[in-house]
Amino acid sequence: MKHGRMIKPPPLTPCRECAVLRLALFRNVPLDRLEWAQEYRTAQYRLAAKQSLYRQGKRLDELYTVYSGWVKLYKILDNGKKQVLRFALPGDFLGFQGYLDRPIGHSAVTLTACTLCTFPRDRLMALFRQDPQLATDLMMIQVRDMSFCQEHLVSTGSRNARERIAFLLLELYHRLRLIGQFQGDASDAGGLEVPITQEDIAEACGLTPIHVNRTLRQLRDEQLISCANGHLRVMNQAALTEMANFDPGLLDCGTLV
Repeated sequence: MKHGRMIKPPPLTPCRECAVLRLALFRNVPLDRLEWAQEYRTAQYRLAAKQSLYRQGKRLDELYTVYSGWVKLYKILDNGKKQVLRFALPGDFLGFQGYLDRPIGHSAVTLTACTLCTFPRDRLMALFRQDPQLATDLMMIQVRDMSFCQEHLVSTGSRNARERIAFLLLELYHRLRLIGQFQGDASDAGGLEVPITQEDIAEACGLTPIHVNRTLRQLRDEQLISCANGHLRVMNQAALTEMANFDPGLLDCGTLV
């Protein structure tokens, strides 16, 4: 896959008008300081679906906030297998790691058309020195993401296929509700747009696509979920939550909303 070509879309969205501001890095910046904060944002780009945002082993010059769309973060293992780390949604901050001057340890590819706000790597620490609250917010975002990574590690080692898939679907379900892409209760007919494939689920859960297909069919037959054509409907949230031992409180860590 070739590295995706970014196209700058006019006009640049002011931070104070950001639709995902309450979930993004600048969420706790007072409105009267947002113009100062957005000076550290260099651009806003549009990237088509199925395009590489950055590649494992490369040094990043920019970091990104997802303004719209879905991004898949994954790691290529030494044996050539792909492990999905997580699916990034609007408001998520991408590309940050402990040592910013070292090569990034994973890759990112867009699953849908995306709009991304970019921040220069070499100015990030200056931004944090100017506003330490931003550094705290980023730390909390990283804690939240690490909590889910730990839960997925538990899934791979201790949960069966039904429990792994149920946990992943519930995570996406609650995250999408949090960012306002779904309103109402779990029984609403509209459902959620979830542009991930069975192969994506397999790579995220440590399963084969055939096993994922079989398990999703079982969950549908038991009327726990309905999924077709990129849409997911959670039909029995209580049963799925018990099955996966899912704690929605994990989403509170780092959101501070």
